[in-house]
Amino acid sequence: MKKLVIRQMVFEVTRKCNVKCKHCLRGKAEAVDMDTSHIAKFFKRVNALSDVTFSGGEPSLVPYIIDNIMHIAKEKSIPFDNFYIATNGVKQLPDFIRVIMELYLYCDSNEISAVKVSRDQYHREVTARPKPSLLDILVITQEESSDYHPEGLIAEGRAKKFPRARENREDTPRYYYDDENDDIMIVEEMTVYLNVHGDLINGCDWSYESQKDHMITNVTKDNWMGEFIEYVLEHGEQENY
Repeated sequence: MKKLVIRQMVFEVTRKCNVKCKHCLRGKAEAVDMDTSHIAKFFKRVNALSDVTFSGGEPSLVPYIIDNIMHIAKEKSIPFDNFYIATNGVKQLPDFIRVIMELYLYCDSNEISAVKVSRDQYHREVTARPKPSLLDILVITQEESSDYHPEGLIAEGRAKKFPRARENREDTPRYYYDDENDDIMIVEEMTVYLNVHGDLINGCDWSYESQKDHMITNVTKDNWMGEFIEYVLEHGEQENY
């Protein structure tokens, strides 16, 4: 049975959000969370994940979804190397702080693990700076820039109205096979995005509306693994190590 090692993996844990940022590349928030069944089906064919991002929406609203992903990974002995979470920091729920600590303990490396509180200019327009809490101790990086850089925005979702926002594009995957087991395909240079509907997508910076245009397959399909591998072989480049 073929299995995957994915270097850059993103889980869209929710589409709910508690702020309405005018630069948000996702667009309008939606009242939907990641279905646990999608996570279980995905992990059936995964051998390991290197860098794991928990995205949204606002991840702090659904710490139990992040916990479910980690729990299923533990059950199936699927290691993570690093994790990354970006949060607006408005809701500093104890369960969210707990799951951050557990993620840190679960990851094998943590060389580039990070929790980022978005306190840049764009977010300060819609969020008040929260009182100091344990989250401030756990945060590894913050965006505090007061500079206005619309060219740093991606022309997706609400950010389309910024004239200098840059266009997004799909990643070109690179792949190779495990030296000791050629049934294991290692995929790198492509961020693989699993959204709340079970779609596997090339790249993470797409609006909810445009994600369907970049879908590779859906994990609810019996042959999703075959479709994913076919996509990588067709659009990717093989590395020889």
